[in-house]
Amino acid sequence: MAGLLPWSFCSTALSTAASGMLSHHSLMTKVYFPREIVPLSYVAAALFDLVIASLLLMAMMLFFGLQISPVALTGVPIVAILALHTGAACLLLASLQVYVRDINIALPLVLQVLMFTAPVVYPAMIVPQSVQAFYWKNPLAILISDFRAAILGGTVPDTGGLLYCVLLGLIFFLVAYSTFKWHESKIVDEM
Repeated sequence: MAGLLPWSFCSTALSTAASGMLSHHSLMTKVYFPREIVPLSYVAAALFDLVIASLLLMAMMLFFGLQISPVALTGVPIVAILALHTGAACLLLASLQVYVRDINIALPLVLQVLMFTAPVVYPAMIVPQSVQAFYWKNPLAILISDFRAAILGGTVPDTGGLLYCVLLGLIFFLVAYSTFKWHESKIVDEM
């Protein structure tokens, strides 16, 4: 469950934000507001779900006699970095959704494939040694693995891996935000 929570957050935010621009078309034609609010609001809603699910995870851990380490608080910055990446992906998907309406059809399949690129349903230690160098370049794999280790194992995340994820997330967010802003003027007309 500790690996599934961050993945569920990403998956929920991406799948709802992809169709968000189309479902709020009538509001966008009547009132001007910054359009990026729509996809980012889905990230905030998924983040709220993650907080509730994390509280349930903590309650389950206590029920089953697992000790919650103070290191579990490092899950908060890990989730913040994950939210940065997810927000960037949602902005890109929302800007693409306006032009390519079939994203909603392909997205569930893409999300299923992406789930196996990170240690969501399997431990990272079973990844073959020959592909580990490539595997650990995926920020999603790093963040989910660190979240699971911090919550369950009480292991402090590797600072280098988190800095890599932050840097990559900032670049990804700036590119996604720029792309979204570049398409923003056409969003209402193209929908």
